Amino acid sequence: MVGSAKNSCALDASDGVYRWTCSAWRKVPRAPRNLSAAGDGAVWGLHARGLVYKWQ
Repeated sequence: MVGSAKNSCALDASDGVYRWTCSAWRKVPRAPRNLSAAGDGAVWGLHARGLVYKWQ
């Protein structure tokens, strides 16, 4: 799991990505293959094609 109290994400055993909605985990369609969290809680992803982006 990565992120902060306001922006949390988790991976399952099949590399599925889920985001916490303050009440439940929701699966993210077309999710990145890798996730990382910065010190400020920002979540960054790496798409299968090598694109890097910040999740809002």
